[in-house]
Amino acid sequence: MRHLISVLASGLLLAGCASPPQGEFPSLSKRPFENAEPIQDTAPEPIPVPQQLPSDLASRAASLEARINAANAAFNRGLPAARAKANRARGAARGSENWLAAHTQLSRLDKARSDGVAALAEMDRLVTDQLDDQLRSKLPAYSQLLIPRQALMSDIIQSQNITIDLLTRTIGL
Repeated sequence: MRHLISVLASGLLLAGCASPPQGEFPSLSKRPFENAEPIQDTAPEPIPVPQQLPSDLASRAASLEARINAANAAFNRGLPAARAKANRARGAARGSENWLAAHTQLSRLDKARSDGVAALAEMDRLVTDQLDDQLRSKLPAYSQLLIPRQALMSDIIQSQNITIDLLTRTIGL
């Protein structure tokens, strides 16, 4: 009896699924706008790249470049002494006189370049501010004239970082 009831219930359920749908269903044919040409976005107007910086930006950039060049010159003046002390400290015991003298000279070398690092940070802010201004108000692309200068400044600091890293490895920590 149980078996017969379950067979009948299953049949009724299947019959409900097979009944014809009621109501109207949307057509699967193309809608009118699907036959139209695709919508084209208009290209944004290019931001003009000027030939030169305004005097205030040119003055700030030149000042930052002068600072990094002065710091780099001081770094280069101190480099021979730092190399000599680092070579004397190679293999020396930690805390020995040669080791301490080399680390002291390395600290002086790092201090000599500190204004250059600060100048690069200011140049980074200047470029970022110019990019923000361009995006907000479509001002001329002065950042495009500042970015190459920023890259040269960054190269100087990167070279100094590599030199300090090499000297630190020579001295040993």
